[in-house]
Amino acid sequence: MNEKTKKNIEHILGFCVIILVLLITYYVAVSDVFSKTNKTVDKGYVHNVSLMISGMDWTDSFVSENTSNVTVSALLFEWAAHNNISIETQYWSGYDSYLITSIGNNSNGKNNFYWQYYVNDEYADVGCSSYVLNDNDVVLWQYESSKW
Repeated sequence: MNEKTKKNIEHILGFCVIILVLLITYYVAVSDVFSKTNKTVDKGYVHNVSLMISGMDWTDSFVSENTSNVTVSALLFEWAAHNNISIETQYWSGYDSYLITSIGNNSNGKNNFYWQYYVNDEYADVGCSSYVLNDNDVVLWQYESSKW
């Protein structure tokens, strides 16, 4: 192989590396912008997150000032462990998340009531183990009549 051919191969390989780096950078940037929750985990901690739970005939609240439980479900499990409350879940592979099927004595399906959750007064449209919390978020778990 002559010197000119070697130089051409080096230039082509260098160009391919540059294109690959640009494609990876683009993919990372776009995947963060269009993620389902539009949130990212930064340092692995959230501060001053509040949890309110309203069951059929009971309510409770919980504030975690500094926690590594950065998803809605992890915060719920933290509350449950703190209060010795049982929680039942079902994994939904299509959503890659857990569905809360029971909190305490309130189970999904009784009288057409189901556990739904809201973050900052907005109904969440992703599974609770996929929703990443930010500082000062307020989570409400509501045992309510089905909307669907």
